[in-house]
Amino acid sequence: MHRLLLLMAIMMNLVMMTMREIISKLKPLNPYGESKNDFDKWSSAQERKPYFWAGLKFFNVYGPNEYHKGRMASDIFHGFHQIKKEEK
Repeated sequence: MHRLLLLMAIMMNLVMMTMREIISKLKPLNPYGESKNDFDKWSSAQERKPYFWAGLKFFNVYGPNEYHKGRMASDIFHGFHQIKKEEK
């Protein structure tokens, strides 16, 4: 049993090392993405870790003035304009 726990701890450590490498290479496209990436970097760097982390990530936030976002605008924005275009 002790060997199994040791093996699991080693494997988890390897997974976390790989995750840290991936997270450090990410290049967020905007400040919102950067804030999410900052949480990932912070949580993976903690020495004392809880059994489970939860960092909430809202994939797209709808609001006024989304025109400048291009393809990164919310699904609601794109859907609204597609429906409006097809009504003509």
